[in-house]
Amino acid sequence: MLKNKQIRIALAVLGACLILAAVIAVLPSLSSLPAPELQEDSHQTISGLRVNSSQPGVLEVTWDAPADPPLEYRLTWARVGENSPARSDGPGNAYPAIPSQQITGLDQGVRYKVRVRARYEDFESDWSDPIEIAVASSSVAPPESTDAPTGPPQNLKAAVTHNTVSLTWE
Repeated sequence: MLKNKQIRIALAVLGACLILAAVIAVLPSLSSLPAPELQEDSHQTISGLRVNSSQPGVLEVTWDAPADPPLEYRLTWARVGENSPARSDGPGNAYPAIPSQQITGLDQGVRYKVRVRARYEDFESDWSDPIEIAVASSSVAPPESTDAPTGPPQNLKAAVTHNTVSLTWE
């Protein structure tokens, strides 16, 4: 019985050695095969990037959609002179599915740079050339008043009811 087990183990080891020898014999011929051709990226840089600022603190961004529709776009913005945000950073990144985006909450009068790229399943296109633009500022001037108080309120009176408070003064 012990002899049968020893024979089986010896046959298994011999089989493994034969397989290893065959692989070693074939490896040199595999290295002489031509390398597979890399598929050239046919998805060009996004073109037609346009940025407008007609409202205070807002940028309206549009671009031309490529012929091969991407899964989405990646749009980044940053103040001029600062680095564009990394993918993991939330602020300064947007991932629209259509070729337009409104960016809000920007500092008025500050220059920003904006760029976009297409995102496909396995890769991203090159970045568009960045566009720099100053964000619109509020065009409404604060009202000028000659009736500004010159001191603290006079004759302050308070009336309190069950759920209201009324204040009056001169």
